[in-house]
Amino acid sequence: MDYSFGGGVFDRTQTLDGVRFGGGVEVPIDEKTHFRLDYTQTEYSSNEINYRVGVDQFDTTERLFRIGVTRRF
Repeated sequence: MDYSFGGGVFDRTQTLDGVRFGGGVEVPIDEKTHFRLDYTQTEYSSNEINYRVGVDQFDTTERLFRIGVTRRF
C-alpha cells in the first residue's frame, strides 16, 4: 500500500488474515463444453495506518465474480 499524507510518502506492506466464502455453478452446454459462474467474498481483519499525527482504520473486503467456459478434449 503506497499513500501520502501531510507531504510525506509512505510505503507499507502487510499480510492480512481473512475469511472467504462463496459459491458457484457449472452447467453443461454440450457433452464437452461447460459454462461456469462463481462468486467469492473475503472479509479481512481490520487494518490501520498510523500517520504519527492520527490513525485511520479500514475494514477491507474483496469481492470476486468469475465467468468461464471450459472445453474437454
